[in-house]
Amino acid sequence: FDYSDAEKVEIHDSYEGEEKVLATYEGGYVEYKVNIPEAGVYNIFLRYYPMEGRGIDIERGLLINGELPFVGAENLTFTRVWADGGEVTMDNRGNEIRPRQVEFPRWEQSYFSDYMGYYVEPYKFYFEQGENVIRLESISEHAVYSELIIGQQEEVLDYQEFIQNIDFEAFNNEDLEFEYLKQGEDAEYRSSPTLYAFFDRASSNTKPYSAAKIKLNAIGGDPWRVPGQWIEWEFEVPEDGFYNISIKARQNYNRGMVSARTIMIDGKIPFSELSEVEFMYDTSWNMMTLSDSDGNPYKFPLTKGKHTIRLEVTLGKLGSILNDIEDSVYRLNRMYRRILVLTGARPDPYRDYNIDREYPDVMVAMEEEIDKLNDIVDQLVEYTGQKGSESAVAGNLAIQLGRFIKNPDIIPRSMENFKQNISSLGTSVLNLSNSHRDILQIMPYC
Repeated sequence: FDYSDAEKVEIHDSYEGEEKVLATYEGGYVEYKVNIPEAGVYNIFLRYYPMEGRGIDIERGLLINGELPFVGAENLTFTRVWADGGEVTMDNRGNEIRPRQVEFPRWEQSYFSDYMGYYVEPYKFYFEQGENVIRLESISEHAVYSELIIGQQEEVLDYQEFIQNIDFEAFNNEDLEFEYLKQGEDAEYRSSPTLYAFFDRASSNTKPYSAAKIKLNAIGGDPWRVPGQWIEWEFEVPEDGFYNISIKARQNYNRGMVSARTIMIDGKIPFSELSEVEFMYDTSWNMMTLSDSDGNPYKFPLTKGKHTIRLEVTLGKLGSILNDIEDSVYRLNRMYRRILVLTGARPDPYRDYNIDREYPDVMVAMEEEIDKLNDIVDQLVEYTGQKGSESAVAGNLAIQLGRFIKNPDIIPRSMENFKQNISSLGTSVLNLSNSHRDILQIMPYC
């Protein structure tokens, strides 16, 4: 790398199959001078290799021309790669014992993006025309860089455009009976050591099944809920051809909520419909074939040999709703604090505070917030298909604000309840951002 300034870095002529790479160490930084032909917004792409460390995610901070471009750029997260450290063993009673998780470092690639998952698309950074200086600060853990690219993310086509660009003659299956069943617990790689196989005996629909003994037969569960976490499976196909893919899964964690996953084949999202695949709440295991809105299975053109399928947690459309909720919580807390200055922590029940005359701007803000809260309720109902506890919290706050506007005199004695409702709305952000999912089987077939 031709950097302009750096601290705690090393250049390696070769490293794990790549030539001319830069090793960066925790507490250091590296700066590059880049010439941008045209002012505008660009994505940033990093190809990296996790070095041995404490086993936590790699964190980097970004400065452009000496300034933080926006909140979030100071905490860019890059995952490590984990795998089973051996075969499944068995105790003397016939219970399966899962192997320990070990780090399996390899070259990974990622766009700079929101680690909380509220913004589904990669971050866009503004650059002036001409020379710009970007600085990557090593917040935690060591990593090796092989590529740092500033440019526009390649557009992901929709399925119809994607399939039109495929040479059908090159993918002509002869074996139309092919079926490959991959057990979910046999996943090769994952982004966290907590994403290990577990046992489920609630249904005989699991394989292997035992009502009495521990049999590892699923993967995911409660730990697989944080945006950006992923699990990856390998599979093989016998010839060049088109294949369908089915996933046997279950989402029985959040009633009334949707769990979404981004699906990648061989490290890429084939078409835009796979950027957010939704799994609805259901207590049963269901085999879902990846299909369009009319139920027609997607055709995946695969060459003979080994391939990978990766499912990554994403908030999808829910991300923008969570942003709206967080903004609402901020505005509501600001109203609460303004009123608290006047009334104190323990308002006098015999005093008229005349809040509507003292703070007319707060009353106007309450009116505006009612519309925003009702819009949040509508968005949640549209997304989930039903009214749930989280939408009820926003709806209750809208009703309470309406009462405050009609009768400002009740505001002082309602402050404690108002505070609790705001807190509940903040808690709903955490509840909604947890996207659980269990995977039982992955099945490519003709």
